[in-house]
Amino acid sequence: MNSLTAAHKTLPFNSVVLVTRRESGESVTVRINDRGPFVGDRIIDLSQGAADQLGIIETGTAPVTLRVIRGAQSSPPRNAAGASAEKEIYSVQVGVFGDLENARKISHRFDNSRIFAVKQSNRKLYKVLVGEYSNYEKALVPMDQMRLQGFEEAFIVLSP
Repeated sequence: MNSLTAAHKTLPFNSVVLVTRRESGESVTVRINDRGPFVGDRIIDLSQGAADQLGIIETGTAPVTLRVIRGAQSSPPRNAAGASAEKEIYSVQVGVFGDLENARKISHRFDNSRIFAVKQSNRKLYKVLVGEYSNYEKALVPMDQMRLQGFEEAFIVLSP
């Protein structure tokens, strides 16, 4: 409860993430050790210790940005071609599917979308990512538009 941990829907367990409160600029580094959140448009659930460090115990929620510092494999961020990522690019994740055909059906609904395959818990999953934005703020409007189109769970991620 007081450890600096968090829950995320898709990041691999043991990923290390820098969480920054947008209103104050305060940051905390957490380790992903659970799945969630499964409420509304939340992108991460923080432990009480992490929420306390960001000063959001009173309000319960606050706008934050996430930056993956280290994935579960402890390797530096890489792009789709396997080269080291020099510039952060953000995308909107509209869904994760266990079936490639379902991912393709959703992907075809968006311009500039792509499917990214990942292995999680010995299972292959297919993430549908839309757009490439140079910063988090530029991805907010497209994310909101996708939510209005029925993808209420859409959220912003660092592009792989």
